[in-house]
Amino acid sequence: MAKSVKEIGNILGDRSSPNYEDIFELTYTIACLKKALRMNPPVQSLRRECAHNTIVFGNTLLFKKKIELLTAGLHRDPEQWDQGIYVDVNVFNPDRHLLGAPPRHPNAMVPFGFGVRGCIGMQFALLEAKTFVYGIEFLRHLNT
Repeated sequence: MAKSVKEIGNILGDRSSPNYEDIFELTYTIACLKKALRMNPPVQSLRRECAHNTIVFGNTLLFKKKIELLTAGLHRDPEQWDQGIYVDVNVFNPDRHLLGAPPRHPNAMVPFGFGVRGCIGMQFALLEAKTFVYGIEFLRHLNT
């Protein structure tokens, strides 16, 4: 959290109020937010229907078969989130979401769902969360 507070202080500088563009410069704070969403996804599970017959981990899934994906399990897959660098997938480490982190599957993190059935308010919710965190830290910045 100290890095996030420092980042906000650096972006604000000597200005008395934040602006809209500032929110997109909060790289570490955004990484912290993404990490929190990965660890505690607001959508706990996703239900889908198989589009065609397929085999997953040796199990045959038939066309039209209903399946349920638990996002907390997906978000803790060591193959996607440890990658031999970060050791424990359950440790709060925002570096996994910073530029230069190893690549992973685009659907390795789906806190709001994905595809045509994903949350239509996801971008608004993320912007609102970033603004809230920035606002809280801005108020703390004023009091120091």
